[in-house]
Amino acid sequence: MLGRLIRSIELNYWEEFLELVPVQDNINKRDNSDLEWTPLIYAIQEESFNMVKVLVEAGADVNLGAGVEPDEFPLNMAAYGCCGASYGYEYTRNKKIYDYLFPLTSPELQQIAENTLSSRTNTIFN
Repeated sequence: MLGRLIRSIELNYWEEFLELVPVQDNINKRDNSDLEWTPLIYAIQEESFNMVKVLVEAGADVNLGAGVEPDEFPLNMAAYGCCGASYGYEYTRNKKIYDYLFPLTSPELQQIAENTLSSRTNTIFN
């Protein structure tokens, strides 16, 4: 079931996504790939604000990161998306996700993500 949910996120199959979210036994389950990402991290990677919002409303833990890399937690992944944006619309999509997740995230993780965002933004624009 998790694989189908992740596939619907990656392919932006909105209707399928909406059908699969409520029937997940664990919305925070990590996938079996080397990344060990949760559905929320996949939605952030795909820059889908609407999917991020649905997952959070369904109980996705905004403080739960990937199992492999300690800096791969939802808010920081959105910060990386802002910093890696090549076009204004990419930055805008990622910043919208970042701004939504920020007040929901623990203060410790907020600080890490703020550092990521400011250090990478300074590197890009200087």
